Amino acid sequence: MSITTQVSKPKQLSQRKQTALLKYIALGKPANKWLQKHGVCNQRLYDTLQHDTAFRASYARAREQQASAMIDDTISIVDNVDEDPASRRIRANARQWAASKIDPARWGERMTIESDIKVSLIDHLMDIVNVTPAPEQLEEMED
Repeated sequence: MSITTQVSKPKQLSQRKQTALLKYIALGKPANKWLQKHGVCNQRLYDTLQHDTAFRASYARAREQQASAMIDDTISIVDNVDEDPASRRIRANARQWAASKIDPARWGERMTIESDIKVSLIDHLMDIVNVTPAPEQLEEMED
């Protein structure tokens, strides 16, 4: 008696579900909420992302739109004077933080790197060509 193992193809989201999910995400809503509502496990989304390059590109664009929608939502939250100020701040900060993680190039904190290191170009050129200058040339370079 032989035992055979059958390898099945990963189950992916249907085209209709892909489109619906992308629209939902682009509105600024979380993917896991849509997946739960429609009875789809996270693994099915991951399998689709792994095997469908067109969907992967569309998903990336939807996530960028999601981050923009979250930032737009923060303005509405902050402008709502009927809500408690502490609650508004927490909700707005949470959306800003999430947007910075989803699309850091656009919404992340800017980093600036400064340096005051002085480098002698002559020293580096000499290292590159592996030439040791004559003592009189060194005196001229120091002037």
